[in-house]
Amino acid sequence: MDHFLKFELTDYRHLPAYETFTCLLARQIGLPVVDIELQSIKKRFYAQIERYDRVWDERGEVQRLHQEDICQALGYGHEKKYQDSGDPTFAQCYQLLQDVSTDPAFDTQNLLRGKFSMS
Repeated sequence: MDHFLKFELTDYRHLPAYETFTCLLARQIGLPVVDIELQSIKKRFYAQIERYDRVWDERGEVQRLHQEDICQALGYGHEKKYQDSGDPTFAQCYQLLQDVSTDPAFDTQNLLRGKFSMS
């Protein structure tokens, strides 16, 4: 299985640990998440994440799956990803899943589970 790596950034030194922690926490409350492990080399941390955005087609070639986060799908820029900066409301997120998900019952249930398990 292929993986990709997320490294520490100057302004976000703890990003790998944070992403690993939040994925493991989400898994504990029953949300579907990627396989992720926190790794380090010489005291520099990175997250090793199993690829979830590639599939093999019928010709045996790798195809990239299109993906967007909710902010992108609603047209919000990266600067508005967090509630204190005018990001999408919970109602907007829920409605988006109702409108465009291929499995809205599953996806909205997970959105609700995440919202109320962490509130």
